[in-house]
Amino acid sequence: MDFPERVDCVIDGTGLSESLISASLSILGKQILHIDRNAYYGGVLASLRFPEFEKLLSQIEPDCPKSLPIIKDNCLDLSEIESPLVTHRSSEWFLGCDDSFDSYDDNDAENYSSVSRKVIDDSPSTMALPSDITVQHDHISTEISSVVRELGEEQEKSNGDGHETVTVTEQKSDDADKIVQSQKLWSRSKLRNAVRLHDIDIVPKIIYSHSPVVTALQRADVTRYLEFRFVSRLLAYIGNNQCTQQSGTVSNNADNQSSLTNFTGHVVKIPVCRSDVFKTRLLSLHQKRSLGAFFEWCFHLMINDTQRSTTHSKKDEDYCAYEDRPFQDLLTEKRKLDKFTQQLLITNLSFSNQQIKTKEAIFRIRRLLFSMGRFGPYPILWPMYGSGDLTQGYCRMSAVFGTTFCLGCKVEKIEYINSEVDAVTQSVENMTTNMKDGQIITGADPSSSSSMPKNNTDNDFIVYLSNGKKIRTKCVILCPECLPYSWISDFINHWCARAVLITDSSLLPDDCKSSDISILAYSFNANNQQNDLCLDPVIIIECQVEKNKFCKDNLFVVHLCAIIKQPNDPKKIFQPLLNCLFTQYDDNTVHPSSVNQGHYKRPRMLWAGYFCVPDLSSIPNNFSTLGKSETIMNSNIFITAGPDATPDLDSIIPNAEEIFRKIISILGLPNNSQNLASTTSGINNDDNISQTSRSSMYTTIDAVWDGQFPPKAPQPEDIIVVDESVNPPPVVTIEVPQEDRN
Repeated sequence: MDFPERVDCVIDGTGLSESLISASLSILGKQILHIDRNAYYGGVLASLRFPEFEKLLSQIEPDCPKSLPIIKDNCLDLSEIESPLVTHRSSEWFLGCDDSFDSYDDNDAENYSSVSRKVIDDSPSTMALPSDITVQHDHISTEISSVVRELGEEQEKSNGDGHETVTVTEQKSDDADKIVQSQKLWSRSKLRNAVRLHDIDIVPKIIYSHSPVVTALQRADVTRYLEFRFVSRLLAYIGNNQCTQQSGTVSNNADNQSSLTNFTGHVVKIPVCRSDVFKTRLLSLHQKRSLGAFFEWCFHLMINDTQRSTTHSKKDEDYCAYEDRPFQDLLTEKRKLDKFTQQLLITNLSFSNQQIKTKEAIFRIRRLLFSMGRFGPYPILWPMYGSGDLTQGYCRMSAVFGTTFCLGCKVEKIEYINSEVDAVTQSVENMTTNMKDGQIITGADPSSSSSMPKNNTDNDFIVYLSNGKKIRTKCVILCPECLPYSWISDFINHWCARAVLITDSSLLPDDCKSSDISILAYSFNANNQQNDLCLDPVIIIECQVEKNKFCKDNLFVVHLCAIIKQPNDPKKIFQPLLNCLFTQYDDNTVHPSSVNQGHYKRPRMLWAGYFCVPDLSSIPNNFSTLGKSETIMNSNIFITAGPDATPDLDSIIPNAEEIFRKIISILGLPNNSQNLASTTSGINNDDNISQTSRSSMYTTIDAVWDGQFPPKAPQPEDIIVVDESVNPPPVVTIEVPQEDRN
């Protein structure tokens, strides 16, 4: 492929931060070279097919290099650096070796298109985010108040009419698609054929409908490349001890009491949307009223999404008294909630443990409340093809605006040069002598790099790539994988222990649809299990494998995520949970060998993979913070932070914006602080994009940028490409409306 000789920025890594910055710069008309050492996009957020995922876990982990990079005043050599971010890798089969391998035709697999990726799919089980939707807080407040009023009535409404603003139609399951136990013996070859086209996340992430991630997706118009499903089921595992504690405090109604005891040792469904609140038998009428009143109180607190702190237009005494105290104290002493309802709020709705402070817990619950009703009845979204599809969406948008991409390539050396000195040298070397009419005329070669427009800074780099190319640029962005582990280890405070299971049934088979995505937060402490290796709770995400012509049986991919302080054996960490919720496949039985806990039959594990991934959210974005004082380290080289160990992606956006703001200053783009707004500020100025240049009937994209991050991508019909035959690449312009030309 043809590589540019000079670009505005070189980016190594295709994680979400790097891809978001790449798309933002390219939308503003900057030339970007975007590379990745892997053969896939996404970094630790990649989504891999099962053969690639199995290969990743089977690779031998390379030792961290003992020798550090060669650092000089004007050179940084990274050629020998290889820092594996995925550690403690292992996998195991619970199926015996095949007597005969059931081979299949690869051409048939490629022709099978029902699970192939599509840019846009109008399937009723999927959704595409609208490009311009804002949260109507008044509407949400009315909905919550309505719930509280209806819960105060003596009779519950059981009709559960559907959400009036639902934009997604849930896919109905046919009788053939009901979750039933498979009566066929599994083999390794059959399982490989069944899941080979399913996308498995290295680090799965959920997306709240009201979050900086969604705002960024809409502003950059990346939603045109993405599809989402709702997380339609929030599950909870209720052990014997939880029901025993609950039975004496729920209600004096015998019917309610007996309905709760049926869930002993069960996985149950927690109400997610408004209609589910009235249908559920998990909560008594008294609990529903108490929970609804708490939600209404929580909703009306004023919160600053950027700083995750709460401010008060009208001071709330209860909140102020418990702001820095454990959340459980507020629920017990002020809200008078019973133990079971407290457990649902702390573990299953805020995804935390008893140590969480009131400030953080209120923020998480309010985020959940604000997300309800924005795109449909459910507050949480799941990328249809995994979290890796988000990074690919930004990369596609970046490519549309001229970015050059190359996989399997990495930065080996960065050499600092002084532009003023180099310009003189280049002009001498590029002098050409031509004879015209007996006279010698000297001049600079117009094709040389010295004839290119001079930028606002004198700092330039020569970047040497692993494919032998040399690129000249103004700034370089590196992902944490590019650096030696010894440089970033002090900034890794937590790790994410991961397990990926393939099972033959759902955690809750009742009323399970093929389009359902389920989340269960499992607490070791709540189930009287001591586990000092990880922090409660363990987040479990379950999705069904789409059936294909190789296999019509039900299969589920189950993701387990736990926050740990130091990398450890994930199998050892998850073993108590696995013993409680799952069982191993038994080759000697046709029907699933499940251990009954009441009426609960545990899913059988057919395959399991384990590994650890570091929390990269605290990595500093410059070398000076790393303690490197050399000249090249204090120049225009930036480091992106990766995802944290929490279930969401909200921490990535502020880091990407901070680096983006620094780069546009280096590249000479306007960075007026009076006109800046971010995706986390809650300001929505999408409809008012000011025209800053009216000297021509056309203007460049950066001239009409409104200062928000990420920049708003223009619509295809507004883009006019001029001078297509000119080198350097053409300038992308936007047509100015007729009324603004005067």
